[in-house]
Amino acid sequence: MFMRNSRYILILLGICLCISALAQKGRIFIAVKPLSDGRFVSRIITLDSAETQRLNGSSIIYQRFENKRLVFEKTLRPESGEMLRSLAMQKNNFYLDEMADIYFNEEGYPLDSSYHFLYFLSLFNFDGAKWMGTGTEDRAIPGRNSFIRYTIIDRKGRKKQLPDKVLDAAFWNYKAPKPAPPKVRCGNMTTTLELDARNTKGAYWGFLAQRNEVGKDRWEWIDEKILINAFHESDNEELRAYYKMVDSLPRNEQLYGFRWVGVDYFGDAGPPGDSVVCAGYEDIASGAEYMRYEIVQDSFANIYWKIDSSVLPKVRSINLALATDSLNGNYRIIRTDILNGVNPVYVKLPDPIGYYRFVTQPYYGESIVSIAIPIERLDHIPPAIPQGLSGKTDSLGRVELSWKANTEKDLWGYRIYYANNKSDEFSLLNVEPRMENYYRDTVDINNLSRKIYYKILALDRRGNYSGFSEIVEIAKPDTIPPATPLIKGIIQYKNKSIALVRMAGSPSEDVYGHRLLRTGGLDSMYQVLLTFGSLPADTIIVDTLVEYGKKYHYILSAEDYSHNTAYSETFSITPIADGIRKGYPVQSALLDTIRRQVIINWKRPLRSKEKFILYKSTQGSPFTRAATIDLIDGQYVDRNIPPDFRVKYKIRTLYDDGTYSNKKEIEVKIKQQ
Repeated sequence: MFMRNSRYILILLGICLCISALAQKGRIFIAVKPLSDGRFVSRIITLDSAETQRLNGSSIIYQRFENKRLVFEKTLRPESGEMLRSLAMQKNNFYLDEMADIYFNEEGYPLDSSYHFLYFLSLFNFDGAKWMGTGTEDRAIPGRNSFIRYTIIDRKGRKKQLPDKVLDAAFWNYKAPKPAPPKVRCGNMTTTLELDARNTKGAYWGFLAQRNEVGKDRWEWIDEKILINAFHESDNEELRAYYKMVDSLPRNEQLYGFRWVGVDYFGDAGPPGDSVVCAGYEDIASGAEYMRYEIVQDSFANIYWKIDSSVLPKVRSINLALATDSLNGNYRIIRTDILNGVNPVYVKLPDPIGYYRFVTQPYYGESIVSIAIPIERLDHIPPAIPQGLSGKTDSLGRVELSWKANTEKDLWGYRIYYANNKSDEFSLLNVEPRMENYYRDTVDINNLSRKIYYKILALDRRGNYSGFSEIVEIAKPDTIPPATPLIKGIIQYKNKSIALVRMAGSPSEDVYGHRLLRTGGLDSMYQVLLTFGSLPADTIIVDTLVEYGKKYHYILSAEDYSHNTAYSETFSITPIADGIRKGYPVQSALLDTIRRQVIINWKRPLRSKEKFILYKSTQGSPFTRAATIDLIDGQYVDRNIPPDFRVKYKIRTLYDDGTYSNKKEIEVKIKQQ
């Protein structure tokens, strides 16, 4: 068995508590591994404290089946303390020694009180598992459809059967996987090794790391302690497959190989993984630094640099990197021969500006990058005047400007200016140049200034300005209501049910219409009575639709082209009921149930401008105005009769001078057929 003669450093209590706290709840399974000649070993694995407690004091039934037939069975129970002591002496194994010390140093019944610690230690050694009765060795004949089963019977007689493990061809041909190569980071006399063990698919309980000096065949264990993962049973697959350790190197600037070796659930080592090389190093204190530059023929530059001579023996190369987008932009190496006495470095400058950094690469360790140096070409040519400036605004005063983008490579941006009058001095809107070819502004729309004006210019990184663009004129949204219209007075005409309303429209030039609104007697809601375009002063309208004894309210509105509205003061009137006239008589109202119609008859006058206003109610509904009828017609036929013939009528006479009678209900009789 692996590491039979090794002793390991183990902080037992801390690891146990960590494993118990972070284990996946209820996780318990059977680990099985083939040996030679049909032999195999199996054991119960769990890191859950509740499942471990279940094992304490339990009887474990081990069974083997062939072709679904039970062929072997035995009960597994812990062996005696003397047997444990004997195993520890024979095997000379650290974990067995620890188990024996814990067992015989506990008071009372030792196995019961220290079961959790003993079980955890047994995970590192299969002899310990067999002694605790949680594992066994057996033999089977391949090809007989064999499988094994573990059943746990706790102290209260409750049974828990674990999932069967099938001993098929894949089991007998199983080969332990190799761990992935380590991820290595070397430092000063140290290295950090990391492992993503997901490729081993849970085949190992822990891992060991090995190191060798490149050029030699001998591999040494970095640490004889098995590295286990405190998150071994976590639900997070990536977390439970992550391993990390730190190694102290014998010396710097020597290449070492590193690799991982997996240790399975039976304490045996698998095949070593592929190795990765790394060398420790001491960081160099400084690298190449910029001193100054000088422009040559406007488009070239000599860049002078320096470096501490004490670090030169550790430097592999000094390179020059260039970025053209920004100070912290995308740099690329443009010169790699600087270490060979090239000082100054002669470069062609990009248009309009270049950003340069020296990159010092030591033989070992990370490169050192100098501060960035911006160098511009000499330039006296201004950008082109921006073209295509346009704009619009919304009802909230939000302005959107846009223009065609300039194409100069050294363009720094645009400045935007505005004024409330075209002849005024324009004011700057943005202190920092704007790179985008659009701009959003907000203007005050609650004033009498109806327009706003904008113009822009472009500038480059050398401070050259273009001329101003064409001025764009933008109309502001109108939010100011027109001047207030007036109702000068309301009178009743000759004690009749007629109201005379005297009005004057709004004097504002942008008014497109007026409306006269009135409440309908008892109705408190205003309805539009009349609409007008322009409304000269002292305009009088005649309202003949008022009734005696009811109060009416009038209001006049003026609306401009931006839908701003102004309202007059409210005027009210209640027509005096002295002029109610007698109504014209109705002779008959006959309901024809066959033709489903009502015929209303009255004596036809020879000459008349009077009218009947007919009101109608069906099926008990309120009376509503149904028709206006000339008296000279002599008859009215209503063919819109409900199926149940429930219909009533009221009639009012409207005279040509605007007066009218009270409403009077008409008696409807059924026509005899």
